[in-house]
Amino acid sequence: MSPTPPEKREAKQDGGFDKMIDQAWNLLKSMKFAIVILLILAAASIFNLFANEFIVPVRGGASQAYATYDQAYGGLRAGILTFMQMYSPYTSWWYSVLLGLLLLSLLVCVIDRGPIVWRLVTKPRFLDSSADFTDVPQHDTIKGAGAAAAMEKVFKRRGFLLSRTSNEAGEQLIAGSRNVWAHTGPWLVHVGFILLVLGGAMIARGSYQSNAGGLPGDLLKPDETEWGFNIRVDDFEIIYHPVQVGQYVQVDGGAMIGRIFDENEDGTFDIEIFSPSARTISSVDPARVENRIDRRMQGGRLDQTNIADYVATLTIIENGQEIRTETVEVNRPLRHNGYRFYQSSFNDRVSDDQGRWMTILNVRKDKGAPFVWLGIIICSFGLLVGMYFEPQRMYALVRGEGKDQEVFVAGRSERNRALFADRFETIVSAIREASARGTKEAS
Repeated sequence: MSPTPPEKREAKQDGGFDKMIDQAWNLLKSMKFAIVILLILAAASIFNLFANEFIVPVRGGASQAYATYDQAYGGLRAGILTFMQMYSPYTSWWYSVLLGLLLLSLLVCVIDRGPIVWRLVTKPRFLDSSADFTDVPQHDTIKGAGAAAAMEKVFKRRGFLLSRTSNEAGEQLIAGSRNVWAHTGPWLVHVGFILLVLGGAMIARGSYQSNAGGLPGDLLKPDETEWGFNIRVDDFEIIYHPVQVGQYVQVDGGAMIGRIFDENEDGTFDIEIFSPSARTISSVDPARVENRIDRRMQGGRLDQTNIADYVATLTIIENGQEIRTETVEVNRPLRHNGYRFYQSSFNDRVSDDQGRWMTILNVRKDKGAPFVWLGIIICSFGLLVGMYFEPQRMYALVRGEGKDQEVFVAGRSERNRALFADRFETIVSAIREASARGTKEAS
């Protein structure tokens, strides 16, 4: 047997490689592959969510995790858990691989589908012969001198954009399109999901979070190096709820501590005292009662539940200049250059000469947040387009002139085909009526 020539052997290898690439491409763009990856990701996310219930939680890196796991489970399991990065499962290599496969699948779908969607939206589609019309489920024929003019008038009135050409026989071909831009809906959903996955991965791996605290007059950082700016605490205030039933209170400046259990019609309170001794006092004047109690119990303030809000006044300093001053409350952060400063808590063990406590702020910056928000917007718009706008096409072929004129009409819809069948009959009836009127006027 003679050896295979080098050029044929090279062509065979190239053909095999191209086939392998095509198979990989077809796998990545298939819905079945995306669904499988999504199911695996969902299962992995649920597993990671409850991982700390049966795996010892660890704070720190791989070395600290291994030491903790080794002490709890032994060397073999410690090695496996550390290799799988179960101390930070949502940023582990295997979870990132799953996200990467999903992102790659979505990206391939967008690239593969993009040219098709572009042609569907921008290129008019014609039916070239009468035989093509009969292949469309919704089709009909209209005859008469005014049929072509009536057809165009009805198509335009129904909101169809018309394009014209002619076939080899010189017959006029007309294509009408309505809402064809709605073909972009599913494609936009895929683009939105790409941004969501990308943004989520960036948040998981690149988010910034820390705590910073200071007394009024303090700067949160020594300089502007870390954030590119600095924050000065101008004021910090604790706001209490009004004195009411159920609160722990102090009476006579702290001489007695108790809980209000009733409010009388005259505005006085009945209080159950537990310090310095257990007893009940009635009809206590509100002027003697305060719901701020400078005592601690089990590591927290006794009056913690009486606090309504923490309010800090902060000034942004950038390049040594004061930019602006804002008030920060719980769930109302200060935002600047992508950073968010949340009023988190306070330190009542540290106070200034006016008795104001130290404010504790939670500082966050999510690099992927803009991608997430953009992805949500694009996904929502794509779903809206796909659900509420229906691409429709009408086709016409005009043959002959005058009384011998013949117009073949056909139409199709991407969805709700049964409903479109009724609409098509209505359109054909309108063309016939307009054609009949035009014939009478011409005669």
